[in-house]
Amino acid sequence: MVVVAVIAIVTGIIISGVIGSKTKSRDAKRSSDLSQIVYALGQYFDKCNQYPSAISTTTANGCPSGVTLGSFMSTIPSDPTPGHSYGYSATGTPPGDYVLYTTFETTNSAVSQSAPNPGWFSVIACTTGLNFCVRPD
Repeated sequence: MVVVAVIAIVTGIIISGVIGSKTKSRDAKRSSDLSQIVYALGQYFDKCNQYPSAISTTTANGCPSGVTLGSFMSTIPSDPTPGHSYGYSATGTPPGDYVLYTTFETTNSAVSQSAPNPGWFSVIACTTGLNFCVRPD
């Protein structure tokens, strides 16, 4: 009986550790994905002198030279949790500012580095809870 109890306790500890690791892994992927998208958005801006109106690898989004975000990244990364996605909102004509956003599952160092909400953006509160926003430098 004691052996069974010890095995159950050890199993519980291992399973809770694995669940925590998976959560942190998904958050690390979110942070990495947003960095890749921001890099591609910067390249798009350098080429087109505006940001795309939507995140798409196939639509020119008003770029005069016909460049798409797909010119700088082959696929747009997707959130590692099924049913969730990264948010993107751009403003201006042509778009001169954007907010790229997601929500993390756990508190981590990236959350404290979230960009503040610009005046035109009200989809989520960027500096509240586990919400995380990125804006152009």
